[in-house]
Amino acid sequence: MSEILISHKGTYNKDISGMKELAGDILVLEKMSFKHPWTIDNISAELAKETSLCMASFYGNEMTAACCFSRTLDEAELLRICVSPEHRREGLASVLLDLSLKNLATIGVTSVFLEVRKTNGPAIALYKKHGFCTISERKNYYGDCDALVMKRNM
Repeated sequence: MSEILISHKGTYNKDISGMKELAGDILVLEKMSFKHPWTIDNISAELAKETSLCMASFYGNEMTAACCFSRTLDEAELLRICVSPEHRREGLASVLLDLSLKNLATIGVTSVFLEVRKTNGPAIALYKKHGFCTISERKNYYGDCDALVMKRNM
């Protein structure tokens, strides 16, 4: 699935699964987006897995957003989604999520799960917009915050 998909506002989106050389670019986004970013080894390992689907948005040569899913049989889990601060609120996360869900559906995934900080209103709104519903809550999942477990049937 290495097809390049043109998006809006001059960005393009691409399936980067298997492209371990882009781990450093994802690490930069991780550090700008998460209190506890993945390590370069975590990212490289996820990119290398045959059961992963990783997508990224680019503006020129700059990676502006990325997301990664893990698949098991007919289920998938959104592991990470991050957007560089200067490109937030441009719809990149929504575009990546939409493209990823379409790709997952074409390979037989019937349900997708994710965890999100209960206090992350913008992310929860994004997931609801894409058909995810809260199915449970995990107390202290992030140490300092509870998580909502959300699911979407395809």
